[in-house]
Amino acid sequence: MIRLQQSGLDYIISWEEFRAFPYDDGFGNMTIYFGHLILPGEKFNNTQEEGEAILAKDIEITEHAASKMLEVAIDDNQYQAFIDMCYNTGVGRLEHSETLALINSGADKETVAKKIEKAFITSNGIVVGNLVSRRKADADLWRA
Repeated sequence: MIRLQQSGLDYIISWEEFRAFPYDDGFGNMTIYFGHLILPGEKFNNTQEEGEAILAKDIEITEHAASKMLEVAIDDNQYQAFIDMCYNTGVGRLEHSETLALINSGADKETVAKKIEKAFITSNGIVVGNLVSRRKADADLWRA
């Protein structure tokens, strides 16, 4: 299994602004820190250190789930893009997607990158600018 390198973690952090107190992620989900979905009963001490520790655990969980979904070998840049999509959209959403099916079919880089650019860019049917930018960056990583 490929592991996310520090550059991959930094990439995710560049998209996920640190917030020390709970906030709505814009999709109706209460989150905290670097986009951590708050689970029932969770309590926080609202520090950067705790946020980084929770992010590391969330990424570990994401990587474990991602390793079960991928049926083809991908390179480090593709892995970084894939983990970002999994973390950002939620593993369950990506798990049953046309994007994953295309990746697992062994499609060429450009075909997959074009699919990534159009995937997971809406909330309640409305295109969200930040998600468009994030998927474009993921697609560029996939191509690299």
